[in-house]
Amino acid sequence: EMSWGKPVLESEIAVAYVPHGALVWDPCAGSGSSLLAAAKHGRVWVGAELEPRWADLIRRRWTRLARELRLDPGPGALDPASAPKTRVKPQLLAKQRK
Repeated sequence: EMSWGKPVLESEIAVAYVPHGALVWDPCAGSGSSLLAAAKHGRVWVGAELEPRWADLIRRRWTRLARELRLDPGPGALDPASAPKTRVKPQLLAKQRK
Protein backbone atom coordinates (compact mmCIF):
# COMPACT_ATOMS: atom_id res chain seq x y z
CA GLU A 1 0.00 0.00 0.00
CA MET A 2 1.02 3.58 -0.49
CA SER A 3 2.01 5.23 2.77
CA TRP A 4 0.77 8.63 1.65
CA GLY A 5 -1.65 9.65 -1.03
CA LYS A 6 -2.76 12.91 -2.51
CA PRO A 7 -6.55 13.17 -2.37
CA VAL A 8 -8.17 14.09 -5.68
CA LEU A 9 -9.59 17.32 -4.22
CA GLU A 10 -6.14 18.41 -3.04
CA SER A 11 -4.74 17.74 -6.52
CA GLU A 12 -7.62 19.64 -8.14
CA ILE A 13 -6.94 22.68 -5.93
CA ALA A 14 -3.20 22.59 -6.64
CA VAL A 15 -3.72 22.27 -10.40
CA ALA A 16 -6.16 25.20 -10.37
CA TYR A 17 -3.18 27.50 -9.59
CA VAL A 18 -1.23 26.31 -12.64
CA PRO A 19 -1.88 28.42 -15.77
CA HIS A 20 -4.04 26.80 -18.48
CA GLY A 21 -1.87 24.76 -20.86
CA ALA A 22 1.07 24.76 -18.42
CA LEU A 23 2.97 21.70 -17.30
CA VAL A 24 2.15 19.84 -14.08
CA TRP A 25 5.13 17.72 -12.92
CA ASP A 26 4.58 14.96 -10.36
CA PRO A 27 7.80 13.05 -9.57
CA CYS A 28 5.99 10.63 -7.23
CA ALA A 29 2.80 10.00 -9.18
CA GLY A 30 1.37 7.23 -7.00
CA SER A 31 -2.13 6.44 -8.22
CA GLY A 32 -2.31 9.39 -10.63
CA SER A 33 -4.61 11.84 -8.82
CA SER A 34 -2.59 14.79 -10.14
CA LEU A 35 -2.90 13.42 -13.70
CA LEU A 36 -6.67 13.25 -13.45
CA ALA A 37 -6.85 16.77 -12.02
CA ALA A 38 -4.51 18.15 -14.69
CA ALA A 39 -6.48 16.54 -17.53
CA LYS A 40 -9.80 17.82 -16.18
CA HIS A 41 -8.43 21.37 -16.02
CA GLY A 42 -6.62 21.44 -19.38
CA ARG A 43 -3.08 21.17 -18.07
CA VAL A 44 -0.26 19.04 -19.47
CA TRP A 45 0.86 16.34 -17.04
CA VAL A 46 4.24 14.65 -16.73
CA GLY A 47 4.81 12.19 -13.95
CA ALA A 48 7.08 9.42 -12.79
CA GLU A 49 6.30 6.30 -10.79
CA LEU A 50 8.85 3.58 -10.06
CA GLU A 51 6.44 0.94 -8.76
CA PRO A 52 4.98 -1.00 -11.74
CA ARG A 53 1.64 -1.75 -10.08
CA TRP A 54 1.03 1.96 -9.42
CA ALA A 55 2.17 2.88 -12.93
CA ASP A 56 -0.37 0.39 -14.32
CA LEU A 57 -3.07 1.89 -12.09
CA ILE A 58 -2.25 5.35 -13.45
CA ARG A 59 -2.54 4.02 -16.99
CA ARG A 60 -5.91 2.42 -16.24
CA ARG A 61 -7.26 5.56 -14.56
CA TRP A 62 -6.02 7.71 -17.45
CA THR A 63 -7.56 5.38 -20.05
CA ARG A 64 -10.93 5.51 -18.27
CA LEU A 65 -10.88 9.33 -17.97
CA ALA A 66 -9.64 9.87 -21.53
CA ARG A 67 -12.49 7.76 -22.89
CA GLU A 68 -15.01 9.65 -20.72
CA LEU A 69 -13.64 12.94 -22.10
CA ARG A 70 -13.59 11.49 -25.65
CA LEU A 71 -9.81 11.82 -25.88
CA ASP A 72 -7.32 9.39 -27.38
CA PRO A 73 -5.65 7.67 -24.40
CA GLY A 74 -2.56 6.97 -26.52
CA PRO A 75 -0.50 3.85 -27.16
CA GLY A 76 0.11 3.12 -23.46
CA ALA A 77 -3.59 2.76 -22.69
CA LEU A 78 -4.64 -0.07 -20.40
CA ASP A 79 -8.23 -1.22 -20.33
CA PRO A 80 -9.59 -0.71 -16.79
CA ALA A 81 -11.14 -4.18 -17.00
CA SER A 82 -7.65 -5.70 -17.32
CA ALA A 83 -6.80 -4.95 -13.68
CA PRO A 84 -5.21 -7.90 -11.91
CA LYS A 85 -7.36 -9.75 -9.39
CA THR A 86 -6.71 -8.73 -5.80
CA ARG A 87 -4.83 -11.41 -3.93
CA VAL A 88 -5.55 -12.22 -0.32
CA LYS A 89 -2.49 -12.87 1.82
CA PRO A 90 -2.30 -16.53 2.99
CA GLN A 91 -1.99 -15.55 6.67
CA LEU A 92 -5.33 -13.71 6.42
CA LEU A 93 -7.00 -16.85 5.06
CA ALA A 94 -5.59 -18.91 7.92
CA LYS A 95 -7.00 -16.50 10.51
CA GLN A 96 -10.44 -16.59 8.89
CA ARG A 97 -10.61 -20.41 8.99
CA LYS A 98 -10.13 -20.60 12.77
